[in-house]
Amino acid sequence: MRIVTVREFRDHATKMFRSHEAILVTKRGHVSGFYFPSPAKTFPIDLKREALKQLVSSLKWKKASSKEEKSAIGQFLVTRKNRG
Repeated sequence: MRIVTVREFRDHATKMFRSHEAILVTKRGHVSGFYFPSPAKTFPIDLKREALKQLVSSLKWKKASSKEEKSAIGQFLVTRKNRG
């Protein structure tokens, strides 16, 4: 397994994707992510569904917590609606 920083991964991602080596990506000494090359040319549908579920759950919107935040969001939506 190769260990790289986020910057190194960003700068050399295409070269790393071509290798058949697992990669551990770190940011400031902490694990940021993993890359495991797929042995198959295509992913099974079950794996695609699970990846999509994980993506959706990580992107859920945070609910407005304070009255001021709710008010600002409401004013934004009204203004946006009135603009056409």
